[in-house]
Amino acid sequence: MTSSTRRSAVPRAARFERPRTHLLTRLSESIDSPLVVLAAPSGYGKTTLLAQYARVTPRRVAWCRLTDAQEGPAIMTARLAQSLNLTALSTPDPRTPTGALLDLLASALSQLPEGVDLIVDNAEGEGQREWLARLADTLEEGHRLLVSSYTTDGFRIARRLADGQAIVLDATDLSFTDQEVAAYLQERSAPVAPADVNHLSGWPAGLALAAHGAPRHASADDLVLEALGALPPGVRSALHLLAPLDVWTEPDALTLAPELPAGWLQVVQRAGLPVIPLGGGAVQPHRLLVSVLGAQLARQPARAAEARQAAALIAQARGETERAAWLYLQGENPAAALEVATPLVALYRDRGEHHRTRALLEAFDAALLSVPLLERLAWAQVETGAASQGEAVLEDLQRRKVLSPSGLASLAMIRGRQGHTDAQYALALEGLNRGGPVIPALYWPFVQAALRLGRLAEAEAATERLRHWAQSGTDLVRQAEAWHLQAITWQRTRTPDEAVRALTRARAAYEQLGWQGRAAGLHLDELELTVRAGAATEVLCVTLRALDTRLSPEASVLQVRRLRLLGTVQRRLGHLSDAEESLTQALQVANDAGIHPGSAGLTLALADVLVASGRLSEAREWLSAETPGQPGILRALLHAQVDRQPLHLTPDDLNAETDQEIHGRALAFLASAGTPATRPPQSAAAYTLRIFTLGDCRAAIEGQPVKLGLAKARELLVWLSLHTSGSRDELVTALWDGSDEERHVEYFRVTVRRLRAALRTHLPDGLDPLPYADGRYRLSESLTVEVDVHDPVTPAALRPFLPGVDTEWVTTYRQLHAQQAAGTLLSQAAALPLTQAAAAYAALVRLDPLLAGAHEGLITSLHALGDPGLQGALQQYERVLSDEYGERLPTHLRNLCAG
Repeated sequence: MTSSTRRSAVPRAARFERPRTHLLTRLSESIDSPLVVLAAPSGYGKTTLLAQYARVTPRRVAWCRLTDAQEGPAIMTARLAQSLNLTALSTPDPRTPTGALLDLLASALSQLPEGVDLIVDNAEGEGQREWLARLADTLEEGHRLLVSSYTTDGFRIARRLADGQAIVLDATDLSFTDQEVAAYLQERSAPVAPADVNHLSGWPAGLALAAHGAPRHASADDLVLEALGALPPGVRSALHLLAPLDVWTEPDALTLAPELPAGWLQVVQRAGLPVIPLGGGAVQPHRLLVSVLGAQLARQPARAAEARQAAALIAQARGETERAAWLYLQGENPAAALEVATPLVALYRDRGEHHRTRALLEAFDAALLSVPLLERLAWAQVETGAASQGEAVLEDLQRRKVLSPSGLASLAMIRGRQGHTDAQYALALEGLNRGGPVIPALYWPFVQAALRLGRLAEAEAATERLRHWAQSGTDLVRQAEAWHLQAITWQRTRTPDEAVRALTRARAAYEQLGWQGRAAGLHLDELELTVRAGAATEVLCVTLRALDTRLSPEASVLQVRRLRLLGTVQRRLGHLSDAEESLTQALQVANDAGIHPGSAGLTLALADVLVASGRLSEAREWLSAETPGQPGILRALLHAQVDRQPLHLTPDDLNAETDQEIHGRALAFLASAGTPATRPPQSAAAYTLRIFTLGDCRAAIEGQPVKLGLAKARELLVWLSLHTSGSRDELVTALWDGSDEERHVEYFRVTVRRLRAALRTHLPDGLDPLPYADGRYRLSESLTVEVDVHDPVTPAALRPFLPGVDTEWVTTYRQLHAQQAAGTLLSQAAALPLTQAAAAYAALVRLDPLLAGAHEGLITSLHALGDPGLQGALQQYERVLSDEYGERLPTHLRNLCAG
């Protein structure tokens, strides 16, 4: 069994392991809580409980054991995918953004025909917990995430508990009950004094050690030490040499401690020391045990260095390069550590794992780091909250004239974030002029600065060079990025159609990679082009709000753009308070990320809203904080309005403005000799969901058919459209006629996932068409739902409601609707033109041959029309009266017949 396989395999039961029956029941009965957190200190049986559950549950399980607080989303995704046999995700491209990993994993899970329990054991790192919290947010019905940790920090647990979306089992829950203590001690045949039992307060690890013969002590370390003292001398004297290993096997142990006697591992397991069987002759020592052994090893510095060196070699041979690097460092071999760390840093760069880069490189003496590694450390510091420290490193390298083109790119990006566009341009240009291999990171700050400074030809030439270079290779990521930069440039230099073409190419490449977060960023560019073309609708507002969930929380630049664009659309719709709120939020995000508000376009956007609100003095303050390079016409227009001065624009200025709304406002201002033109609020639009229930059941969003494959998905959609919202119990009861069988509940979860996926196809990324909130499912408020049963009654309303569906609620509704439609149509038919009236009466007769009013209305209408079908209608009614009631035609109808 490889180390990778071990970390995706459910641990085996340990000797004397006590089944936690009541806790297993609780886990089994909480399927609808998407997040379960076991949060307690060491020794409370978190791993044991999760493993017991994984071994007994009938549900499908994916197991991921983390061994390091720095193991990131790529590793967690790969281990979960390996456990689920999701081959495509088992080895993701290391450059895949963390948000894209979430999207890819969620998409793969949504395709599974059953619910899955994702179990992640030992999530110590804050970054791990934050990513897992985002994973829990993406899980759809039937899927669940179970995590063990030492804290709930990072899970936003208070909100989840309030919403009923999480369960927490803490030390109090995980402690042995009095009955479990008694049963455990009886099974071990271990007489433990009552006072010692009370002192341990149900602590599972302490009870295990006490049952082994360790007396009562104040600390966990003392209990472990007592248990170690009971081992045979040959094992006891050498076991501490294994402290550097995270997994113990006989062969590895002989490398570190050749003096260990044969069969030592079985001795350790029989002794009751806290170890977890992993199968294949391997065990995982508990943190308590490793901590005590590590303290013993530290008293022998020479042996400690040897053991860590040996453990590092084992880790390196297995491909565990990060663990090897840290072990080499702890073993006082920085040269070997640096050799292993150098390719690791490149991998972290591709993954965007700046925290790991910083943690690793800061562990070295800076004098040992090469210039490229110092540059990587500096950028990691910039991206992890130590911007001034990273900036100082890069400036020092620049003073020493050793800063590489990649380092110049990093420093240029820092200057751009600070709003120093000229310095950004100069640094990026210096890097490009050095020649050598293409450094894609240089092109981004150069093109952005060139565009801000109006050097459009230079920006065009640079993007063309990068695109040709990318297309000459086979790297899809580089090709997507090159098209992305091309699109950014063409938005300023080419027609909107050409810009959209570049965006479409880049977006398609990112979607092919499964990088939905990057694709969402390009969607943002497309929306900006739409707004520049003059569009401002409620649909755009809904779409921009929905993009919030598709963009990574770390994507501060994109979040600022999204909020700025949302505020712009809201201002043009006349929703000034909403616009100010969105732009204020954008300011907060920009400030937190160190982004200059002027370079992000926020100063002009806020000034625009304040001018429209009549708050000219506040607008003047924001205009004074603007950054050079912002759109000239809007700046000039706002200054003219604030200062009540004429607007001076040349025809070339007007022709260069690509935003049609700003262009129109400027023309109106010029035509009115300085009187600002106001734009009336536009009518709100919405995404219209049209549902057809009479005859064949189908649905369409904005006229585009929705593919609803499952019959139950169609029925669920109709139920929600008629009842507004429903709890899971209400919906299962309705769709399965009161059944509470687990198979129907599980099928309901699949139905919800399929319906949501079908509706999402026609809606903006990030908009949930079927949200679950306050314990109820409902269709999104962003959808205007139209159902044909609510249309004005025509003969078409007499078609059967959901034909072929025989659940009780459908049958009842079908009968009720038929009666109501028939009554309404009968009462309305007399007022219709004769031809329409005859058609309505004929439809009613087909629906209910015993409806006398319909027969008589049909006969009267046909007579007035002189329709030859009159005789057939009279004969049909005569047969009905004779066969069903033994009566003759009424006199006035017999007269019509005689006539």
